[in-house]
Amino acid sequence: MIFLLFDTDKKICDAWHERLHMNSHVEIAQLDLDRALDSCRGDILVTPGNSFGIMDGGFDYAVRECFGEAIQMRVQRKIIAEYCGEQPVGASFLVQTGRPYPAFLAYTPTMRRPKEIDAEVVYNATRAAIIACHNGWQSDNMGDDGPMVLIPGMGTGYGKVSPKVAAEMMGAAIDGYLDAPKEIDELDWERGYSIDQHISDKKESE
Repeated sequence: MIFLLFDTDKKICDAWHERLHMNSHVEIAQLDLDRALDSCRGDILVTPGNSFGIMDGGFDYAVRECFGEAIQMRVQRKIIAEYCGEQPVGASFLVQTGRPYPAFLAYTPTMRRPKEIDAEVVYNATRAAIIACHNGWQSDNMGDDGPMVLIPGMGTGYGKVSPKVAAEMMGAAIDGYLDAPKEIDELDWERGYSIDQHISDKKESE
């Protein structure tokens, strides 16, 4: 899996560069949504959103403008069918966009409704989106190389998480996926404590 992290905000792009410049699975670009979609043939686009799939503000509004009203309808139908009308924060799913590139949208709430959020939500939501992309790609047998996943800044708009902390949380989620346990005996409390400590340290550094 390759990650293209993109945003119009230079501060989040700089923070990504500082946090992830050594990661060969990550590309970073200061672009808006239209230019990001034009510049690469991404397979999956992640959008941070809300629990009800109401795409009327922030980045998900740009997504609706780009893909049309039908994308919101697909998202909301899935929320009704699979989440009884409220998708939990920290959950993510794929819907088809109707385009060849990106073929899928990973809808990923970072908040129930527009409000400021805790930085840990950025880690949980980013990880949820990556797992949804991983599982969706595997189940559709789309190829062994894995998808290119486009991800904007998570929680940096309405959520008001600082660029530096958001970059740390997103970087931790990406690192955790790329260094995922392969054996059962790797699932231990030490790993859990290590993740919690890292998140706590970075939140306090804000």
